[in-house]
Amino acid sequence: AVKVCTKFDNGVIHVLDASRSCTVVSSILSKEKRSYLEDIKDEYTEIREEYYATLIDKKWKTLAQAQSKKPTIDWSLVPPKPKFIGNLMIKEHPISEIIEYIDWTPFFQVYQLRGKYPNRDYPAIFKDARVGEEAR
Repeated sequence: AVKVCTKFDNGVIHVLDASRSCTVVSSILSKEKRSYLEDIKDEYTEIREEYYATLIDKKWKTLAQAQSKKPTIDWSLVPPKPKFIGNLMIKEHPISEIIEYIDWTPFFQVYQLRGKYPNRDYPAIFKDARVGEEAR
């Protein structure tokens, strides 16, 4: 969608999975369609520019150089058995220790709290001028 959106004027949206498609369609059918599509267009422009910026400093290898550095894998080796297989339930562990490892980004996406770059994702979304207060 990031590449294709430059070729179409009426909006292009990539939906990661079916659970997000309803909210996207709802936004497109709402009165806020223009601003929603503009936000998506701005987001795709930022993603595209960030990606192209990473390509500038790369030193590309030739195909022969890349092939000469291919890994050698000994397929006769067997990985060790895991110590535990299945689900593990940890009871009575303090949430204060776990909370810092939770990625809240999907939560903000479901509620359509989309910050502008660089405040797009958690926890930077709290600093966003437009949606920061609501995200907090």
